[in-house]
Amino acid sequence: MMCIKPYPIDYREPEEAEKILRENLKEAFEEISQKQIDSKEVAIGFLDESRPQNTANTVRVWSFKKVKITKNSSRLKTNCAAFYTIKGNDVLKFLTKSKKEDICELLKEIKEENKEYKAIIIVLDNYKAHKANIVQQTAKDLGIYLVYMPVYSPRLNPIEQIWRRIKKVMSTVFISCSEMAQNLIKSNFFLFSSQLNTCRSWISLFFTPLWNLFFFSSLLF
Repeated sequence: MMCIKPYPIDYREPEEAEKILRENLKEAFEEISQKQIDSKEVAIGFLDESRPQNTANTVRVWSFKKVKITKNSSRLKTNCAAFYTIKGNDVLKFLTKSKKEDICELLKEIKEENKEYKAIIIVLDNYKAHKANIVQQTAKDLGIYLVYMPVYSPRLNPIEQIWRRIKKVMSTVFISCSEMAQNLIKSNFFLFSSQLNTCRSWISLFFTPLWNLFFFSSLLF
C-alpha cells in the first residue's frame, strides 16, 4: 500500500489510446522498413512545447512552521520546444511563438542535429500547428515521420515528465531574469533527457516490440 498523489488521466482520452498509438507507430516503422533504411540510421523521440513558470511553487517540504520562499513575480520569457530522444540527439529551442512556421524551423534544427540519421520518428500531440500542411510537408522533405498521439493523451508522451521535473527545479530557485530562466531550463533539460529512466516503460510498451518486429534486433538501454 502506498500514499501517493493520483496520476490524472483526461476523461476524454480514448479507451484504446495505447493501441491507437501503437498502430500509428507501426505505420511509420512499416514505411521506413519498406524503404530499406538500416536500423542504425533511424532516430526516434518526442516533441512538445512548454513554458515553465518562474513563479511555480510545486515542491513540498517537511517543517514545523510555515515555510517562505522569495519569488520573482515578473513574467519571464521561457517559451520553448524540445525533442527528447530514445535514439538520437536531443534538441531544445526557445521560441517567440509556437506557430506552424516556428515548428518548421524546429524540425529543420532537429534534422541538422540528427543529420547522420536517414529517418527520424517524432511522436507528438495534435496541437493545430503540429498538423499544419506546411509542417507535414517540411517533415516529409527532411525524412521525418510524424506520429501523432491519440487526442487528450499527454500521459503517453514521456517528455511531459521532463517538463514536470524542470518545473520542480525552477520552483526552488530565485530566478532574476529571462536569461537565467532559460539557462536553468536548458541545463536541466539536457540533464534529465540523458536519463532514459523517464521513458523506460514507454520503451517496453511501444518501442521495443516494434523495433524487434521490423529490425529483428533490440537496443540495449
